[in-house]
Amino acid sequence: MDAPERAEALAERYRRNYEGIVERAARAAGTAGPRVHIELGQGGASVIGNSYAPTTMWGRIFAALSARNIAAGRIPGSYGPVAAEAVLASDPQFIFIGASSWLNRPNAVRTGYGVSPEETRRNLAPYADRPGWAGLSAIRAGELHAMEHGLCRTLFDDTAMLYMAKRFYPGAFANEDPVAALADYHARFLPVPFSGTWMLPWRG
Repeated sequence: MDAPERAEALAERYRRNYEGIVERAARAAGTAGPRVHIELGQGGASVIGNSYAPTTMWGRIFAALSARNIAAGRIPGSYGPVAAEAVLASDPQFIFIGASSWLNRPNAVRTGYGVSPEETRRNLAPYADRPGWAGLSAIRAGELHAMEHGLCRTLFDDTAMLYMAKRFYPGAFANEDPVAALADYHARFLPVPFSGTWMLPWRG
Protein backbone atom coordinates (compact mmCIF):
# COMPACT_ATOMS: atom_id res chain seq x y z
CA MET A 1 0.00 0.00 0.00
CA ASP A 2 3.07 2.21 -0.31
CA ALA A 3 2.96 3.20 3.36
CA PRO A 4 6.02 1.52 4.93
CA GLU A 5 6.35 3.95 7.84
CA ARG A 6 2.71 3.49 8.83
CA ALA A 7 3.02 -0.29 8.51
CA GLU A 8 6.12 -0.33 10.69
CA ALA A 9 4.42 1.87 13.30
CA LEU A 10 1.46 -0.53 13.43
CA ALA A 11 3.71 -3.58 13.67
CA GLU A 12 5.91 -2.08 16.37
CA ARG A 13 2.92 -0.90 18.38
CA TYR A 14 1.39 -4.36 18.30
CA ARG A 15 4.64 -6.17 19.07
CA ARG A 16 5.38 -3.90 22.03
CA ASN A 17 1.89 -4.07 23.50
CA TYR A 18 1.37 -7.79 22.98
CA GLU A 19 4.71 -8.82 24.40
CA GLY A 20 4.35 -6.49 27.37
CA ILE A 21 0.88 -7.76 28.27
CA VAL A 22 1.90 -11.41 27.94
CA GLU A 23 5.02 -10.93 30.08
CA ARG A 24 3.20 -9.13 32.89
CA ALA A 25 0.32 -11.61 32.83
CA ALA A 26 2.69 -14.57 33.11
CA ARG A 27 4.41 -13.05 36.14
CA ALA A 28 1.09 -12.23 37.81
CA ALA A 29 -0.45 -15.65 37.09
CA GLY A 30 2.32 -17.64 38.71
CA THR A 31 1.61 -21.36 38.55
CA ALA A 32 -2.14 -21.14 38.07
CA GLY A 33 -4.05 -18.43 36.24
CA PRO A 34 -7.77 -17.83 36.68
CA ARG A 35 -10.53 -20.12 35.38
CA VAL A 36 -12.18 -18.34 32.45
CA HIS A 37 -15.02 -18.86 30.00
CA ILE A 38 -16.19 -17.06 26.88
CA GLU A 39 -19.39 -17.66 24.96
CA LEU A 40 -20.70 -16.09 21.77
CA GLY A 41 -23.75 -13.99 22.57
CA GLN A 42 -25.52 -13.92 19.19
CA GLY A 43 -28.59 -15.81 20.34
CA GLY A 44 -29.01 -14.39 23.81
CA ALA A 45 -29.02 -16.11 27.17
CA SER A 46 -31.52 -18.80 26.14
CA VAL A 47 -29.02 -20.17 23.59
CA ILE A 48 -25.67 -21.77 24.45
CA GLY A 49 -23.26 -20.05 22.08
CA ASN A 50 -19.88 -21.19 20.83
CA SER A 51 -16.78 -21.14 22.95
CA TYR A 52 -13.21 -21.48 21.69
CA ALA A 53 -10.42 -24.01 22.08
CA PRO A 54 -7.01 -22.85 23.32
CA THR A 55 -5.71 -22.74 19.73
CA THR A 56 -8.44 -20.49 18.30
CA MET A 57 -9.46 -16.82 18.55
CA TRP A 58 -10.40 -15.99 22.16
CA GLY A 59 -8.95 -19.29 23.28
CA ARG A 60 -5.52 -18.21 22.04
CA ILE A 61 -5.88 -14.92 23.89
CA PHE A 62 -6.75 -16.74 27.12
CA ALA A 63 -3.68 -18.93 26.63
CA ALA A 64 -1.47 -15.89 26.04
CA LEU A 65 -2.76 -14.44 29.32
CA SER A 66 -1.91 -17.64 31.25
CA ALA A 67 -5.61 -18.18 32.02
CA ARG A 68 -7.27 -21.60 32.30
CA ASN A 69 -9.87 -21.89 29.56
CA ILE A 70 -12.72 -24.16 30.72
CA ALA A 71 -13.46 -25.06 27.07
CA ALA A 72 -10.15 -26.92 26.80
CA GLY A 73 -10.89 -30.57 26.08
CA ARG A 74 -14.65 -29.99 26.18
CA ILE A 75 -15.42 -29.04 22.58
CA PRO A 76 -14.69 -30.88 19.34
CA GLY A 77 -12.41 -29.01 17.00
CA SER A 78 -11.71 -25.32 17.30
CA TYR A 79 -15.05 -24.00 18.54
CA GLY A 80 -18.45 -25.11 19.75
CA PRO A 81 -20.75 -24.85 22.77
CA VAL A 82 -19.64 -25.97 26.21
CA ALA A 83 -22.41 -27.95 27.92
CA ALA A 84 -24.26 -26.02 30.62
CA GLU A 85 -23.39 -28.66 33.20
CA ALA A 86 -19.69 -28.39 32.35
CA VAL A 87 -19.75 -24.63 32.91
CA LEU A 88 -21.34 -25.12 36.32
CA ALA A 89 -18.86 -27.86 37.26
CA SER A 90 -15.90 -25.74 36.16
CA ASP A 91 -17.05 -22.69 38.18
CA PRO A 92 -15.28 -20.03 36.07
CA GLN A 93 -13.99 -16.97 37.91
CA PHE A 94 -14.47 -14.76 34.84
CA ILE A 95 -17.08 -15.00 32.09
CA PHE A 96 -17.07 -13.05 28.85
CA ILE A 97 -19.94 -12.88 26.39
CA GLY A 98 -18.87 -12.17 22.82
CA ALA A 99 -21.04 -9.30 21.61
CA SER A 100 -21.45 -7.19 18.48
CA SER A 101 -23.87 -5.17 16.35
CA TRP A 102 -25.26 -8.15 14.49
CA LEU A 103 -28.26 -7.55 12.23
CA ASN A 104 -31.46 -9.56 12.69
CA ARG A 105 -30.30 -10.88 16.07
CA PRO A 106 -32.84 -9.33 18.45
CA ASN A 107 -31.61 -11.21 21.54
CA ALA A 108 -27.90 -10.66 20.99
CA VAL A 109 -25.65 -8.80 23.39
CA ARG A 110 -24.87 -5.61 21.51
CA THR A 111 -21.60 -3.68 21.42
CA GLY A 112 -19.87 -1.42 18.91
CA TYR A 113 -20.25 2.04 17.46
CA GLY A 114 -23.26 3.92 18.73
CA VAL A 115 -24.20 1.32 21.37
CA SER A 116 -24.69 2.72 24.87
CA PRO A 117 -23.42 1.02 28.04
CA GLU A 118 -27.02 0.82 29.25
CA GLU A 119 -28.07 -1.16 26.17
CA THR A 120 -25.13 -3.54 26.48
CA ARG A 121 -25.81 -4.18 30.16
CA ARG A 122 -29.52 -4.70 29.48
CA ASN A 123 -28.65 -7.40 26.92
CA LEU A 124 -26.03 -8.94 29.22
CA ALA A 125 -28.11 -9.13 32.40
CA PRO A 126 -30.16 -12.25 31.43
CA TYR A 127 -26.97 -14.34 31.44
CA ALA A 128 -26.62 -13.80 35.18
CA ASP A 129 -30.10 -15.30 35.60
CA ARG A 130 -29.36 -18.55 33.79
CA PRO A 131 -30.14 -21.68 35.83
CA GLY A 132 -27.34 -22.28 38.32
CA TRP A 133 -25.29 -19.25 37.32
CA ALA A 134 -26.07 -17.27 40.47
CA GLY A 135 -23.74 -19.60 42.37
CA LEU A 136 -20.80 -19.28 39.97
CA SER A 137 -17.73 -17.49 41.28
CA ALA A 138 -17.79 -15.10 38.32
CA ILE A 139 -21.38 -14.01 38.89
CA ARG A 140 -20.97 -13.63 42.64
CA ALA A 141 -17.92 -11.44 42.09
CA GLY A 142 -19.52 -9.37 39.32
CA GLU A 143 -17.06 -10.74 36.75
CA LEU A 144 -19.51 -11.17 33.88
CA HIS A 145 -18.44 -9.05 30.91
CA ALA A 146 -19.47 -8.09 27.40
CA MET A 147 -16.63 -8.06 24.87
CA GLU A 148 -16.87 -6.94 21.25
CA HIS A 149 -16.40 -10.20 19.37
CA GLY A 150 -14.82 -8.57 16.35
CA LEU A 151 -11.86 -7.36 18.40
CA CYS A 152 -10.23 -10.79 18.35
CA ARG A 153 -9.90 -10.53 14.56
CA THR A 154 -8.12 -7.18 14.44
CA LEU A 155 -4.67 -5.64 14.71
CA PHE A 156 -5.91 -3.94 17.88
CA ASP A 157 -6.95 -7.10 19.72
CA ASP A 158 -4.33 -6.11 22.26
CA THR A 159 -6.93 -3.70 23.69
CA ALA A 160 -9.24 -6.65 24.42
CA MET A 161 -6.28 -8.54 25.90
CA LEU A 162 -5.51 -5.57 28.10
CA TYR A 163 -9.10 -5.43 29.36
CA MET A 164 -9.04 -9.12 30.25
CA ALA A 165 -5.59 -8.91 31.82
CA LYS A 166 -6.69 -6.00 33.99
CA ARG A 167 -9.64 -8.03 35.27
CA PHE A 168 -7.53 -11.16 35.86
CA TYR A 169 -4.54 -9.44 37.45
CA PRO A 170 -5.64 -6.00 38.70
CA GLY A 171 -2.45 -5.35 40.63
CA ALA A 172 -0.25 -5.86 37.58
CA PHE A 173 -2.38 -3.67 35.32
CA ALA A 174 -3.73 -1.08 37.76
CA ASN A 175 -2.57 1.90 35.72
CA GLU A 176 -3.90 0.68 32.36
CA ASP A 177 -7.06 1.91 30.61
CA PRO A 178 -8.04 -0.47 27.78
CA VAL A 179 -10.92 1.69 26.54
CA ALA A 180 -8.61 4.69 26.31
CA ALA A 181 -6.14 2.50 24.42
CA LEU A 182 -8.84 1.59 21.91
CA ALA A 183 -9.84 5.24 21.52
CA ASP A 184 -6.19 6.16 20.96
CA TYR A 185 -5.89 3.51 18.23
CA HIS A 186 -8.89 5.04 16.48
CA ALA A 187 -7.37 8.52 16.71
CA ARG A 188 -4.01 7.41 15.35
CA PHE A 189 -4.85 4.74 12.79
CA LEU A 190 -8.53 4.57 11.84
CA PRO A 191 -10.62 6.85 9.61
CA VAL A 192 -13.65 6.81 11.92
CA PRO A 193 -13.98 8.40 15.38
CA PHE A 194 -14.21 6.24 18.45
CA SER A 195 -17.69 5.88 19.94
CA GLY A 196 -19.96 3.36 21.57
CA THR A 197 -19.35 0.45 23.91
CA TRP A 198 -16.78 -2.26 23.24
CA MET A 199 -16.00 -3.93 26.59
CA LEU A 200 -17.57 -3.55 29.98
CA PRO A 201 -18.63 -5.42 33.13
CA TRP A 202 -22.20 -6.47 33.78
CA ARG A 203 -22.38 -4.16 36.79
CA GLY A 204 -21.36 -0.55 36.41
